[in-house]
Amino acid sequence: MNLFKGAVGSPEIRCSGCGKLLARRPNETHSIQIKCLRCGVVNEIFEAMADQVIITDQDGMILFVNDKVEKITGFSKDEVLGKTPALWGRQMSREFYAEMWRLLREEKEAIVARVTNKHKSGSLYDALLRISPVADSYGEIKFFVGMESLIINDDGQHPPKGSMPSPEKYEKSANSEK
Repeated sequence: MNLFKGAVGSPEIRCSGCGKLLARRPNETHSIQIKCLRCGVVNEIFEAMADQVIITDQDGMILFVNDKVEKITGFSKDEVLGKTPALWGRQMSREFYAEMWRLLREEKEAIVARVTNKHKSGSLYDALLRISPVADSYGEIKFFVGMESLIINDDGQHPPKGSMPSPEKYEKSANSEK
């Protein structure tokens, strides 16, 4: 059963149970506009964050990014919407990505990983990547929400490159080092 109506190709994403509008893609871009049930649009919250925020569909196609995407990756919003994060990724091993997608799609677990990505200019950068699957009430993944922070000074609190501890393990290790 599909929880969302019009999720593919439609400018509106609605709940299939009650028909409530959950998100809208403006006609001029492919970006979705995220709505809060109580206060309306919450895109401003994502824009104010210091980290890059990405929301993709279940296939990894980018639906929303905040303004930090250009600062971190060098790609503009227009260049990334409708594409996948592989545009600046693909610097880690195939095994890394296979395990990442297994954890996200099959185990439905959030991941935290230190990765190397490629800026549009061609230079490599290290980032702390956090991705969480978003499932409907039937447990079917509908979206992925990712956040990426640049690693400027490696102070030992970030997980080793390529590792994917659970968020709980990462939080415990980060808090115990303080």
